[in-house]
Amino acid sequence: MLRAPLTPTGRLAARHFFSSIATVQKADVPPPGGRFVIEEDRDGNALKDPILVVSVDSAWYAIDATCPHMKKSMEKGSIVTDGDTPQIQCPIHNSRFSLKTGVCTQWVTGVLGYDNKLASGLARKVGGEKQNVKAYSVVENDDGSLTIDTQ
Repeated sequence: MLRAPLTPTGRLAARHFFSSIATVQKADVPPPGGRFVIEEDRDGNALKDPILVVSVDSAWYAIDATCPHMKKSMEKGSIVTDGDTPQIQCPIHNSRFSLKTGVCTQWVTGVLGYDNKLASGLARKVGGEKQNVKAYSVVENDDGSLTIDTQ
């Protein structure tokens, strides 16, 4: 169970936020396989772009939390491993992004995890253009906290 300070929206707040760096204290870090979104700094100021932090096979990754297609959260997206590259799949229209680099590896192939050419054709007409998301470096510190920074 998270013992994290929650914001009024119920999201995890970073305890320290300087420019583009966030540090999440050990007590706030979920167990391996966990994930969380950083949306606000400790003063309640909204970040320009929420950051999704995910643990896969004992490694931590951080990328923009919002899919660029229709600006929906990827927090509940499936983790897909293709070789040694873990990816997150947007739960709305199946776009995939490398957790290491943020590169889009699949763009709008259907709806809610199912591939469907008709649905993907219609969805592509109403959403944004194919693009990558920003990836961040994550360092697990000696004290168990995580530091998230731009790559």
